[in-house]
Amino acid sequence: MADDSYAASAPAAVANLRESAKWLIAAAAAVGAILIGSFQLKDLGVLADADTLHRVAAVAGGGLALGTVVMLIIAAARVMITPRPSIRDLSERELRGQRPSTGGLAIVDSNQDSLVRSLLALRSYLFDGKNSLAEIYAEYRDSQASLAQMQAGDGSSNADLRLVQDRAVSSLQAVNRIEVVAHQIATGERFRALTNRLILGTAIFAAALVAFTWATLDSPTAVVDKPTAVTVVVTDRAAAGLPSTCLLTSLDGVAVGGDFVKPTVVTSPAAGCESKVISDSKGIIVIPQTTAK
Repeated sequence: MADDSYAASAPAAVANLRESAKWLIAAAAAVGAILIGSFQLKDLGVLADADTLHRVAAVAGGGLALGTVVMLIIAAARVMITPRPSIRDLSERELRGQRPSTGGLAIVDSNQDSLVRSLLALRSYLFDGKNSLAEIYAEYRDSQASLAQMQAGDGSSNADLRLVQDRAVSSLQAVNRIEVVAHQIATGERFRALTNRLILGTAIFAAALVAFTWATLDSPTAVVDKPTAVTVVVTDRAAAGLPSTCLLTSLDGVAVGGDFVKPTVVTSPAAGCESKVISDSKGIIVIPQTTAK
């Protein structure tokens, strides 16, 4: 005997899952809007002089963060639009998912289709004495065909007509019961996939956002990719390798390599100070010149 309690509670369960998915879509969309706004407000011009690592981190981090938001919105939307499968579709899926047994018969309970397996596990409550979805579908077609034939007027008695009507109504109820529960199961499967992606997506989003933020800091390490005029402030003459006769505390020079945190500098000759190549900013502070001297 079928149990209608499963089908009766299914629509409410689907509505709850859709409401949760709707909330996640709204939340993800808000995060996406904030993220796009931060891209617009961020001074991405700092990447023009950044090294390859910063540029790659900015592009990968920003793209991955935005892509994660889009992925979650799509997954949540899939929950919202989960279609109600028909008994015909379910019967075909059951057939496609069957594994042949040694005797050449289908092993019903080991169907490869997860939705079909879930329905078969509930067949004692849903199938009204039948063993498979194919049997339910065959009964539904036969009962509807018989009813249509009698209603067309084949000379059957009213008693026979009532029997056929009862059979058709019973099969229709069984089909509706199975389709409603199948809809709930399919929606639940998509919602579980969404929650799994949400856990992973949150971790990816956080890591991507950290990478993007780090790469677009206002003071990234700019690479010296061309000779650049600089002012060299001498803090330790000996560490810089300058002769004892060089008493100046500020020299002109040219940064020729490295980055602007620790560039390689060639100083210009000055009173008592011969030209010198200084690496790693030892004993000096390097300040790029904004105007030519």
